[in-house]
Amino acid sequence: MFKQKTLPLILVLLLVGHLALPFADASSTSGRAGPDFRVTSMKFDGAGSVIVGSALILAPDTHTVRINVENVGTSSGKAFLSLVHKGSPNAAEQVVDTVDLGTLAASSGTTTYLFSWTGTTGPSQTLFARVSGANGDDANTANNEFRRDFDVDRYREWNIIGDDLPQPSSGSTHVLLDRQPHTFNVSMKNDGVMEFSSVMGLVLFNASTSTSHEFWQQSNQETFLPGSDHSSSTEILLSAGFSASSLAGLWNVSVVVWVNNSDAAGPQLNTYKQFDVIFSDYIFELIGPSDRTTAPGDSTTLYYIIKNTGSTTDSYDISVSSGPFGWADTSLDGTSTTILGTNQITTVSVVVTVPQDALLSEVDIITFSITSAGSGYSLPHTSRVMAGEYHEATIDITNDTTKVLPGETDTIAFNVTNTGNADGSFALSVGLSPDALNWNYNLSMENTGELLVGESVSGFIRVEVPPMQFPLEDDEHNAAGDSLSVFIIAQEVGGSIPTTDSGQVEVRPAIVVDPGLPVDVIDLSESDVLGPSFSTDVDLIVPLEVQVRHNLVAASDLAETISANLTVGNITFEALTSGGFNEADRWNTSLRPGDVAGLMPGESFLASLGIQSRHAQLPLAGTVKIPISTTPTLGSDHISSAVHAQVLYQNLSIIVPKVVGGEITETGPLDADVGVDTDFVFMFGNTGNDRSSYRLEIVENLPVGWYANLTTTGPDNTILNLA
Repeated sequence: MFKQKTLPLILVLLLVGHLALPFADASSTSGRAGPDFRVTSMKFDGAGSVIVGSALILAPDTHTVRINVENVGTSSGKAFLSLVHKGSPNAAEQVVDTVDLGTLAASSGTTTYLFSWTGTTGPSQTLFARVSGANGDDANTANNEFRRDFDVDRYREWNIIGDDLPQPSSGSTHVLLDRQPHTFNVSMKNDGVMEFSSVMGLVLFNASTSTSHEFWQQSNQETFLPGSDHSSSTEILLSAGFSASSLAGLWNVSVVVWVNNSDAAGPQLNTYKQFDVIFSDYIFELIGPSDRTTAPGDSTTLYYIIKNTGSTTDSYDISVSSGPFGWADTSLDGTSTTILGTNQITTVSVVVTVPQDALLSEVDIITFSITSAGSGYSLPHTSRVMAGEYHEATIDITNDTTKVLPGETDTIAFNVTNTGNADGSFALSVGLSPDALNWNYNLSMENTGELLVGESVSGFIRVEVPPMQFPLEDDEHNAAGDSLSVFIIAQEVGGSIPTTDSGQVEVRPAIVVDPGLPVDVIDLSESDVLGPSFSTDVDLIVPLEVQVRHNLVAASDLAETISANLTVGNITFEALTSGGFNEADRWNTSLRPGDVAGLMPGESFLASLGIQSRHAQLPLAGTVKIPISTTPTLGSDHISSAVHAQVLYQNLSIIVPKVVGGEITETGPLDADVGVDTDFVFMFGNTGNDRSSYRLEIVENLPVGWYANLTTTGPDNTILNLA
């Protein structure tokens, strides 16, 4: 009751709290209609300015200050914009200028306003951009100011960001140039805040003669303007050139940049790069292959492109070496190319074969070089070939021929070894050749799991040969002497070249006596079970057509006779529910004839199997199993030919259905005292052939004034699980 009373109060309180929200919100200025002026950014232009790290540096010059303002309020309003300077953290603020922005429409977007300001050298200065509404008409003053902190300094910085200077070929320490005019270029950029001019020059020095030459192109002097916080500086190309017509041999080239500025320190001379050059009429290029990975057992071809870039014809001597493993074909070593004219090209190839047993990640180095016949200069190139992953499984199936028998299952052992150079897991599949009808075969495992290099795992193949028919089916390949090949294929689960191995299977000569049971199971009906309980026992006569089956081929084996023994084993019984421990003793069988001699392979004869249950007793529900065995006895010719005499075992099952029945053994009449309760004890019996449960009822046909009540061993007038 307490909870029922409090729930309405809680609901009322929640409702009142929700209704109060608009009244509390109305006291906040953030939701009030009106203009809202905001400064969004401030940038510098018109003179040098740059950000170095996180610091802003301005040139001591006149700057254009670009200030962006917008009205993000809900109504238009009149505004003023001021630029305020503070010369140091402790200095007083000085208003640089104030402008009337007029009326700014609501949500009209950003407008840029320009101010002029001249900076004087000094650190830790600040400029403020402040917007204000006329008569204080601004809904939010927290966004009215934007500040920039900076230093004013004559900061100078320049960088070369690219060039087209020649590079030595791979493996070489010097550049080859012909004796013609050459021009080199560099791309430079002003990353400071002060203007400067620059020119590029080349200084060539011959160490053997101590000769030096300088080449300057004054006409290429360029002026580099600084960039700004608003717009970055642009790249400018500097060039310098010379004629190499009078130069020969090895020279050192220095690329120098002369930077002129108005500082008291004066111009600066900077060496950008140095490289060694050989000037010759015999100039050539060698372009070689990149490093690569090749699987063991595979080959790769390295291609080398040779181009005569000189001014005269030339040929080139070839040198090839391979180590430490020597995988490359070095047959080109000591040979020469054909004569190449100016700008002619030839291609040379070297084949590298990684051996099957190469270990993972082993690397062979192939050094290829060419030497100019005209100048004697050489260009080398080094390539590396690495042994990659190689997945291979070696399967070993026994080399001995496995003898198999029709109708039976045999196993063939095998091993799988990881003979690759990397760990791997291999999928296995099995097959039979030629394809044989009704043969069943499978593997004890279809995957090896992860195998380390050199690790092995063992398994076996199950092979089931189809039983002999008469006559034999040719497609079943189960005649004596038939030979088949069983094979296994292994492949790494991630992909590899499949590997395989096979073993031979040969069918042995065999004789078996088939008892010729027409059926394996006999299902009795309820009438079959009930009839004999009052007259005679269950009578079953099973006709048999016994046949001598074989897979013999040899004429001597086909002419030899055999003897056959037919036997019924111990009868067993499996109850439908429980009990029946002596039921098997209540059944009797007779198989005739039991022994037959002088039978030819393929011959048939008639026999009979008689089956009876005990007289005047209802057979129990369940399965009666009657085992029958046939044993052939071979002649001397068969024995000498290693013919196998197979003992055949078959079961005939008789299924006895469940029959439910019951009776009260008391027949009456019974004497009862008038006016007094009288108890009568009745005996109830299970007349069926299995455990059963019953419900008893009293037929209500008693005289007026009589009544009867029934009591049983189970609840609700039941008798449960009565045997």
